[in-house]
Amino acid sequence: MAKAKKREQGTGAEELFRRLKSNPPLFIGTVLVLVIVIVAFVFVPAIPDFGAGENGNDYIFGYYGATPITYLQDNYFGRNLDRLADMYRFYGFSLEGDYSQDPETSRIANMVWQETFYMTLTHEAILDEMKNAGYKAPAAQIDREMTKLAEFLENGRFSITKYRSYNKNTLLSMWQETEENYTEQQYKNAYNSLLISSAEKKLIEDMSSPERIFRMALFPRTSYPDSEVASYGASNPAPFTMVHLSKIVIGSSEREAAQIRDSVLNGRTNFEDAARTQSTDVSSKDQGGDMGIRMAYDIYNMIPDEGERTAVLSLKNGEYSQIVKDPNGWAFYRAEADPYIADLSQSDNLGKVRSYMAGQAGGVIEGWLVERAEEFISLSREAGFEQAALETGIEVKQFGPVSLNYGNVQIFNTLDSGDIVLVQAVSNENFWRTAFTIPVNAPSSPFTLGTDVVVLEAVDETIKTDEDKIPVSELYAGFREDNMNEVDIRTAITGSEKTRDDFFLTYLKLQMLSNVNG
Repeated sequence: MAKAKKREQGTGAEELFRRLKSNPPLFIGTVLVLVIVIVAFVFVPAIPDFGAGENGNDYIFGYYGATPITYLQDNYFGRNLDRLADMYRFYGFSLEGDYSQDPETSRIANMVWQETFYMTLTHEAILDEMKNAGYKAPAAQIDREMTKLAEFLENGRFSITKYRSYNKNTLLSMWQETEENYTEQQYKNAYNSLLISSAEKKLIEDMSSPERIFRMALFPRTSYPDSEVASYGASNPAPFTMVHLSKIVIGSSEREAAQIRDSVLNGRTNFEDAARTQSTDVSSKDQGGDMGIRMAYDIYNMIPDEGERTAVLSLKNGEYSQIVKDPNGWAFYRAEADPYIADLSQSDNLGKVRSYMAGQAGGVIEGWLVERAEEFISLSREAGFEQAALETGIEVKQFGPVSLNYGNVQIFNTLDSGDIVLVQAVSNENFWRTAFTIPVNAPSSPFTLGTDVVVLEAVDETIKTDEDKIPVSELYAGFREDNMNEVDIRTAITGSEKTRDDFFLTYLKLQMLSNVNG
């Protein structure tokens, strides 16, 4: 990556922190756009690094109206290219290496160039619109903004000594950049204020109230006892019958599979040799077709037809199946032992039954958990929620205060996203509906949250005053500015008739120049 000339300042992390201190909203917005680009970027051919030539017109990536979007080392494009590259490095992305041999590095470098182009296009478009509107930033205000720059601060205060340590050309460049950034921010502030109507503001404020504190009793699927698992297995023995089978799978045709089977049955071919040399089943062919001892339900997906499957699972020691349809062709099986009922006193077998139930009989487990939850609810109505938990040994979590915050929007109090149970509730509509419709100090009906059954109780509720709601609308304004407006503004500009996007054409041109010069 070509390095833009530094302006007597630090690089990497130092520059990131300087930018954060000097203009937090703009810095945060840039980081958010960076995240969007990393998620949404479509791969395009990348090129090696290149630097600016003497003729800046060679590096015009597009236009906004009559304003060219030009790359030079010391202009907005060049400075922000270097800053964005440093930001990527700060977050662990590599930008060094032989791009022709390292596609990932090449892709990241390409992302940096394209993102900087769109940053510059947006910047120039805003300045153009503000100029056409007759806006001119007050010089006295820009002077005040200059005193806030990290380069001139000492112990948090403006230092005239530091200011005078910079030459006049550098100070002029910094003043112009500060003026442009201030003008851009005024545009975004105005855009943001236009977007939020008084009705929208009131809606957001009202969404923050009421706030509730909750207790939640947990009935996790893991609490389903082994005795119930064993009982289910004994009542439904078919899936848990133990079978020891070998098989040969032929992918080419049913006829060929039948020929190999006949050859084995007639003694012309050894089963194990045929499995090793002709079976296409990679999991068993090296073992001469031996699949090992399995529970019957492990075979279900291998033989889609129920009648064929029942016949195979009923084979006795030494018997061969007919040709059956296999997901990868056609197969026939040989029983290495008689089938027998699994010993459910063995923990391994019990674990397999539990695993089967989780996938195929989850309703049985959930029904049992709901019964326990309903018993808990009856007790809690007599003795109280906490006492019922103590008497039954049920785990209870307390959380809040939270408002009706579907999706954990950061402008409101949020659920603990580090809690494995609560993270299931963040976007669970039934959870939020239940939480804010149950009466205070009364348990909810049991409901499913993730793989668990839970019972909620609202411990306390606070109704906010209008004055208490105001900070939420202020946070919302910042949230919209940082998370939505940056993308909205860019979308409007890139889709404008005044925009001409020549990024890829210029990028390919520079690729050819780089190859010639390299």
